Formats: sequence, C-alpha cells, structure tokens
Amino acid sequence: MPSSCSTLLSIAACNSQPQSFVTLPSSTSSSSSSCSTLVYAGHGNVFHLPLNGSNPSPQSLSQPENASKISCLCSVKLASSLSSATDSFVAASADGSIKLYYSLSESPTAQSYPAAAATVTCVAALRTKSSTIIACGTTQPDGNGVTIYTNPTDAPTNIGQDKNLMVEALDVFTIKDTIVLVAGCALARSNQIYVFSAPLTTDSTPVFTLAGSLSGHQDWVRCFSSTASFNSNSTSLLLASGSHDHKIRLWNFQTSKDKVDSHIEVDEDVDVDALLEDQARLCFTVNEDNIKVTLEALLIGHEESVTSLSFSPKSAVDEPITLLSSSMDRTLLVWQVTESSGVWMPVARVGSAGGIVGGSVGNSLLGFCCAKWGQGGEQIVAQGYGGSVHIWSADMSVQPPLFTPLPCITGHFAPTTDLSWEPTRGTYLLSASKDQTARLWANTDEGWRELGRPQVHGYDMTSLVCVGGGRARGGEVLHRFVSGADEKILRVFDAPGATIKLLSQLTSYQSVDEDDKERPAERAFLPSLGLSNKGGDGTGEEKGNEEMDDGGTDGNSFGLPSERDLGVETLWPEVRKLYGHDTEVIALASTAQSLRRDPMKKIVVASSCKSRDAKNAGIKLWNVEGNSCIKTLEDGHKSSVACLAFSSDGSILASSGKDRRLCLWSIDPSTESNSSKLQLALDGAHKRIVWSLSFCQDTDEGNSVLISGSRDMTAKVWRFDPSAKSISNLQTIKFGESVTSLSFAYPSDFGSGVCGVGFESGKLKIIKLLEDYSSHDVALEIENGHVATVKKLAWRPMDGGELTLASAGLDHAVKIFSVKL
Repeated sequence: MPSSCSTLLSIAACNSQPQSFVTLPSSTSSSSSSCSTLVYAGHGNVFHLPLNGSNPSPQSLSQPENASKISCLCSVKLASSLSSATDSFVAASADGSIKLYYSLSESPTAQSYPAAAATVTCVAALRTKSSTIIACGTTQPDGNGVTIYTNPTDAPTNIGQDKNLMVEALDVFTIKDTIVLVAGCALARSNQIYVFSAPLTTDSTPVFTLAGSLSGHQDWVRCFSSTASFNSNSTSLLLASGSHDHKIRLWNFQTSKDKVDSHIEVDEDVDVDALLEDQARLCFTVNEDNIKVTLEALLIGHEESVTSLSFSPKSAVDEPITLLSSSMDRTLLVWQVTESSGVWMPVARVGSAGGIVGGSVGNSLLGFCCAKWGQGGEQIVAQGYGGSVHIWSADMSVQPPLFTPLPCITGHFAPTTDLSWEPTRGTYLLSASKDQTARLWANTDEGWRELGRPQVHGYDMTSLVCVGGGRARGGEVLHRFVSGADEKILRVFDAPGATIKLLSQLTSYQSVDEDDKERPAERAFLPSLGLSNKGGDGTGEEKGNEEMDDGGTDGNSFGLPSERDLGVETLWPEVRKLYGHDTEVIALASTAQSLRRDPMKKIVVASSCKSRDAKNAGIKLWNVEGNSCIKTLEDGHKSSVACLAFSSDGSILASSGKDRRLCLWSIDPSTESNSSKLQLALDGAHKRIVWSLSFCQDTDEGNSVLISGSRDMTAKVWRFDPSAKSISNLQTIKFGESVTSLSFAYPSDFGSGVCGVGFESGKLKIIKLLEDYSSHDVALEIENGHVATVKKLAWRPMDGGELTLASAGLDHAVKIFSVKL
C-alpha cells in the first residue's frame, strides 16, 4: 500500500488586520444560495471552511514555500451587468505579491500578478465582462497612489500619485455604465475620500480619472461597503465609509438624465455636517452617465474607531437595507432604517461588554478589527485582534434580531515555538507560542479543537514539556507541564478539575487515575497584577476578573469553550517555579517518553538558556516533583544550547547548539548521588548551528542511535557506544535546505526508524532508516506543510496503529497529520 498522509488539524489565528477574511458563496453545486464559505488569512496560509453550522475544521490551501504574510483579502465583486455568483477572491501579501483565486473547489487555481512596489494594505476587485479589475493601495511613502491591475501579463497602472495618497481603504463598484473606485486616505490633515471613475466598456483596460473628493471625516478613513440602494433600477447606490473619528457616513451615488454642473465646494473651514442632505457633495459625468453624490446619513453609535463595514446581501428588493459595523469599542452594531421616521438606528448590538476578545491581549480588551455578513445574511462573522474568529447565526425575521453564537475559530497569532504530547496516552497536545499563550488541543466528536489555554503569560513563550505520568505509576502528578519563556524562570502547571471534566465530556478520555479525582484546584485565574495563575474553586476573587459577553458568546450548542472561556476559564494553576538560570530559557526536554518502558521511572527535566560564553551554557537537570535542581551539567558547551533530547529510557541526554558541538551525558535522576556527567563531546559535529536532535525510540537501539539536523543542510545519524564512550557517523543525509526539526516516531505497525524532518522553508518529510541505520528512504513528502520555518515535530505516543505527527511553525500554525507508510 502506498504511503499516505491526511490532515487532522491545520489551524492558525486570523491575521490581526482589517481585510483578513472574506465570506464567499459556497463552491458546491448542491449548496443553497445562502450557504457561505469563510476564507481567512493566517500568516501566509489561506484557510477556508463552510459556514453551515456543522463546525468543521478549517482546511488550508497549498501555498509556496516561505510565503510572505498575507496583508489583506477581498472577494471579487461582479459588475451590475453580471448576475452569476462567484467564489473568486484576491490575496495580497506584505512582499507586494498578488494572487487571484478563481475557485475553492477540490483543485483551486490561482493566478499570480506582478508584485506591487510596496506592502499592500488594502485591496478591492471587480469582475466585468472583459476582465477582472484589481485595485491595490498602500500607506507606505514609496508606494503612494492606487495600483490598478487588469491582466496578469500586463504592467499595472498607477492613479492618484500626484495627490500623495496614503490609502487605508478601497472599494470598487459599478453604477449603470460607470466604474467607480473610492480610496480612503490616512493623512495628517486631509482625510478625504477620493473618487475615481472610468467607463464600463468592453475594453479590458479601463482608464480611471479623478472625479473629485468627499470631505467630512475628521480622521483616517478605515473602511468601505457598498450596496444597491432603494430601488431595483440600478441607478442608485449606497456607499458606507467608516473612520477613526468613530463615525459612519452613508453616501448616495445617484445617476440622473439631467446634467448637474455644480456641487458644494468644501474647504477646511466649512462644517460639512451643517450642509443640507440633498446638496450635492460631488458631481461628475462619465460618457452619458451624470452622477451626483449626496450625504444620506451620519451614523453615530460607536465609542472608538470604526474598523469595518458590511451591508447585508438582499434577496428581495423590498427587504430593508442592513448595515453591520465593527469597532475598537468591542462591539458590533446592526443598523437599519426605521419605518416610522426613516432614520438610521442600531437595532442590535453584538460582541463583548468587557470580556476578553482574544489571545494574550488579556485585560487590554482590544476590539474587533473586521466583521462581515455571510452570503445569505444568515450569519455574521467577526474577527478579534487576538486572532479569534467569532461566528453568530442571525435571525433577522424577529425584532430585535436574534444572534446565536457558534463555535469560534482559534489558534496562535504569533510564531509557534514548541509542542508536547500528553506522555501516557497522547490524550491532548500542548503548543507554545510567541503570542504568550500555551494552548491545549484534543480530538473531540467535531474533530481536533482547542479545548484549553493553560497559560496566558506576559512573556513570549519558547518551550514546554509535558511531564505528568500519574502518581499511580509512582511518578509526577498526571496532566502536568513545565514551560519556559523569555524569562529566567521555569513554571510548573497542574490541570484543574474543570479541565479533566471537559476532557471527559468532549473527548474519549476516561479518568482512571487517582490524580484526576483529587485535583489541587477546580479552576485557575490570573490576577490583575501578576504572571502566576492562582488556583480557586470558581467563586470569590477570581470572579471579579470575568465579565460576560453580552453577545452570548459564553457557550454554544457544541459544548466547546468560547473565546472568553478559553482566555479565562481554562487556565491551569501554577504550582511552583524553578529558579536557577541567569538568562532567558530557550530549550526544554524531559524523560517522559521513558514511561513507556518503565512506568515507575522518575521524570527528569533538562533546560538551557541563552548564552554567549561557557558560564551560562550549562544545562540544568530538574526534579520537578521535588522542586529542586538535581545538577548543572557544565564544561560541555561554550554558547547557547539550542536543542536537547533524552534517550528512550532517559539514561542519556544529547545536547548541541551554536558551538556545533555534540555532547552526550549520562543521567542519574537521583538528587543525592549527582552522578550525571559528560560521557562524550564531539567538536564540529556539523558545519553550522545544530537546530534539532532526536533519539531512536526502538527498544533495542533507543540508547545508541540518534539523529542531528543543522543549518548546513544535512541530517546525520549517529551511533553512540556508552561502554566505549565512542560515537560513529552511520550516514549523512544531504538536503537542499536547512534542517530545523527532527523527531523519531515511536515503534508502530510500520516498524521503527521512522523519522519526521522539518525544514526552514516549511517543508515536511518522513524518512525511514533501513537495516543497520546506514541508509534511508524518503517514505513521504507531506503536502500542505508550513509556509515558514518548522520549529518542532512531535509524534503522538501510541501503541501500534497509525502514526500521528504534530508540527509547529513560524507561520503561527499547528498541524496534525495521520501518517500511513
């Protein structure tokens, strides 16, 4: 049977920028017209999932290696002369690259366009009968103006460069036979909306000219949304604009047979809000279309910057126009015109009234940076600055409208640095990230989901290891982990009772250990002034830091924790600190894998820290249960130890790093004897820094065969003879790029010697060492790997059966693969 790999989990948080997600019509022919697909950008990845209430996991589109961070997405609008729906969208990146995705079918295709001169901060697209017009804007001084693309093979054109535009928002639409492009500016004094126009012809290259500008906003213009207005003859269009000044302005673009020659000239001394509503703010003519722009309404309701606007799609002419707005005040407002007075009013408020919006932002309470309607107007989707994507089902048939929360999409919103499986059965996976959180992933009936956020820290996290084997086995407390961050302290956490109950309810985990019945705390909370999670019983002081979401995000029909719950309710109490390092911790390893061979084995944790000299390059061995440092291993390295790995029985520790020296240490877990010592040191094991080490997990070879990976683009397989204190190189595997992560799999139905390899480009490969480990085969190249450096690989501890590999990368993603060889 040929080797294969299926993706069980591929997830990262949505980029914390406006225009980081879009909702598209479903690409499946069997779907109803109201079914939507959510597409969002996570670093350089593009994720998508249907918004049909079934709560599936996101899937990622294949991306090139070392893909740049995506800066904005937009759906492709259709000109008024076209009627069929499209699920095309445009992705623009920080390096200026632009791609047009034609479909989200089983084999999506993408067309690359010439790169823009600077980072694209906003994008808009329109499909006409002859071409797809893509408009890109930037706020960088070396890319002023708006860049227009109409053909992938033609050079783009630039408009508005003479105005020194700093473009923060764009929108493009058609009204009768005219294409209108609006650009919102972010300038120190002139925060105008510039209007460009071009005739809608069969010519594939429309020529845009400046029609004029709209004044009124007193701060940066951040967002636009447009919709056909008031009647069905397509001669009127409503444009909404939002700004840092907290206000929303509605502009009515209307065509007329009568030519209008004049409009109100506005300078800085005129109060534009004092002008009459029906007075033309701008008039222009394109061919035979005479277009007048008036201010329809001024909406005041938000208390902070308006970050996005979205008109609900209308299925009938007589349906009221509904506008959704998001803001940094942590709320979403739904606006409609009242029938009695004709005044725009907010009819619903959704969001957070003091709750945590996302990730490690904690009590800073940042708001929403984007919100949109689903294609049928049956859902609203909102993105918090912590990267979480919130989804509500919308019932607009009642007054006030009813919004029901669905499970949100979560993930790390900064580089993921480490992974560790629960050591006894692989019940869950813990991940650490520079977003200052540790997250718990487990397999539920709905697939792999984030079920906890054990640590929300104040420092970027660098490493973690699970160490709990269970007191019934004579070891550490079950469900315990040790973490390291950009600080000198190691922190130890034990799972609270609430986490055990959640795992029992949502996964196949069944509590069999006495540790689960006597947890140190029911839950934990993070004090307002502190970095240490405190245990509690769910009442008292810790309740003071929780404020419920008035949008109802406190729960959902799937029983999964909401974003607020993840940030507050799923913390693990910190039970102790381990002091000893003089600089920031960079690597951790434990002997937890030895529990498979000896359940009574005492677990040892090894740690290293940043170092420029031999003084701080020592490796510390810890007895976590005894809260003590067993020994500091010195005289081995001269600079930072970047990687640590224990043998399968925990008797040997391998270390390497910047000095390219491979050291092997014998380990004695006894605190009293302190007999751990250096057995062998090999200088120049590689030509460049060594990034990763891993011991073979085979019972016979687990103490002697290990593999090392380096920036010199090689992985080397070594055999260590403890009795002779010698080491030999069995083979050198040459790759075309830096090897950043290695991990031997546990023995399985597919045999031993299976090793995962991660690369600087984000590629993932599975190799299998053959016979006496002196040769190898590339068993599998995993598609849809990472788009940035792979930082950690970890195999799930399972007895036989399928192999499960987890990976973490600098692209913020956590991925889990089921591997068959």
